[in-house]
Order: sequence, then structure tokens, then C-alpha cells
Amino acid sequence: MKIEVPDQLLDVIKAGVKANSEVPGSIALGGTICSLFAHHRLSSDIDFVLSDLSQRFDEVREHLFEIPEWKERRVSIPLTILGTLDGVRVGYRQLRRNTPLQTQVIETPLGELVVLTLDELIRTKAFLCYNRNYTRDFVDFAELSCLFEVEAVVEILSDLDKKFIWEKQPSILIEVIKKLLLPEPHDLNDTVHGFKQLRFLEPKLTSWDEIAARCREIGRLLSIKMVAEMVDET
Repeated sequence: MKIEVPDQLLDVIKAGVKANSEVPGSIALGGTICSLFAHHRLSSDIDFVLSDLSQRFDEVREHLFEIPEWKERRVSIPLTILGTLDGVRVGYRQLRRNTPLQTQVIETPLGELVVLTLDELIRTKAFLCYNRNYTRDFVDFAELSCLFEVEAVVEILSDLDKKFIWEKQPSILIEVIKKLLLPEPHDLNDTVHGFKQLRFLEPKLTSWDEIAARCREIGRLLSIKMVAEMVDET
């Protein structure tokens, strides 16, 4: 799959392509990858997950040290390696959920990059709206959802409980619905990370009210679908 890279993301994607190739099995996700598809905001770092980082931690870390452009910032053994590559912040983390991620290889002008599919990006961002409650997660989720019809987004989210079975909560889907129906990120008005501090590119939703309305609509339809399925099972 070929994809265009906004000029503002060229440096971070260039570093991401290199970081991806240096660590086999790494999968790119997060705000930069969302922006690669939606072109809605600037993101200055790139994150990866690995299904086996905890088993390969020392091997991966030692290899990164061999790269002259790599500068380690912080580690949490055996789950997280954070650093910079060519001056761009890069993170490698252990995948937390048990079910495999759906991935795709995209072709950029800077090289190939293994990333989450759009469906997985939407699921992940919906989960993070509940799990982290950050403004940027709601923004990314709403913008990605605009790439689909709302009914398709509801279908994508309907299997959240199966995808995130590692969580202790009885139903991730219920918690996500709550957050989407009442989108109140804790950092919405933060002077550093709040909505007004995000650097937008070409967003489809240009105000927080529009983003919140999109989230509420998806949450409403998702709750209707969930209740209907529960009734059918009784």
C-alpha cells in the first residue's frame, strides 16, 4: 500500500522507517501513524510495539547501542526502551494484549514501514480514550473515524472485548462507550498538552465540539448495537 507523507512528518517517518528496519518484529502505531492516514495533526515521535520484547529485551537494546545515531533516554526492563534516532524520539514497548495485531506494510517515499491496519488503529485509539483519557487520543480517534462511515466504525469497535482480553475490566467495550458518550479528557484545557496546544495540519474536524459530537454519535450507536445483541442472546 502506497501512502503520501505530509511534509511536516517527513523527518519522523524517515526515522521511523529506520527504527522499524533495525528491530525486526516491531510494529509502528500511535499519533504519527494516525496522522499518516488522517493528515490531521503534527506528531514529533514514533512508537513501536513488539510481541516478544520482554524475551528479546537485551538483544534489542544491545543492537540499538550499535547504531551511532541512537541515543538511549530511558528503559523499563523488560518492557520499554525509549531513545532518539537521528534526533527523533522513538519508543519500543512490549505488546500488552494477548491477541495478535492486524498489520500492513505501507510504502512511503522514505521506505517501507510496518504499521497497524486502520481498523486496529481505531480500536487502539478507542481503548486509549478509556485507558489514558488524553485529548490527543479522542482527536486521533475522531479523525480516523472520519475515514469510514460511522456504521463501519461501530462494527470495528464491536469486538473490543475479544481484542483486549488481557484487561481485568469485565468489559472494555462498556468502558469505551462511557468515554465516547461523555468525552472529557483530563488534559483538555492543559496549557501544554490540551486541545489548543495541538498543532493541526488538515483536520476534518476543526473544533473540540465537532470532535466530541463525533465521539458521542459513535458511542450512541455502539451502545444501541450492544444492547440489541444482549437482547438477542436472552
